[in-house]
Amino acid sequence: MLLENQGRMGSAYVLALILLIGISFLSLPALADVARVEVMQSQDGYVAPGEYPILFSIHIKRPWYIHGTHAGQSGLFPTSLTLEGPEGIEIKRIAFPPPQEKTFSFAKDPVAVYSGNFTVRATLTIDPFPFGCRWSRQVKRSRI
Repeated sequence: MLLENQGRMGSAYVLALILLIGISFLSLPALADVARVEVMQSQDGYVAPGEYPILFSIHIKRPWYIHGTHAGQSGLFPTSLTLEGPEGIEIKRIAFPPPQEKTFSFAKDPVAVYSGNFTVRATLTIDPFPFGCRWSRQVKRSRI
């Protein structure tokens, strides 16, 4: 009987541990809930070729932080903004604002981070022939 009770106690302990772990994972927000990026275009349309200012409004949900843009302490990955688009259209000269310096219990020195809302400036560059297109005009000659 003593062994039977210990088996039930062990099962109850394992079940409680599984429930606790499950509840912990359910309370973690999805990554999409932590950071959001909005594009703030400088105009309604863009003519090729050209360069145009463009802004990205970044929203980091409180109480979360993202790392600064420069490699710092070991194990911390710098934040970057990477965009993949069609051939001939690029985002260049991406400029983040200066990060905040914040002290965390896991780091000996202050860590460069972003939080809340901030704006990233960049330049939208459109080549003369975006999307790999080369325009040509064919002329038909007819005999008279």
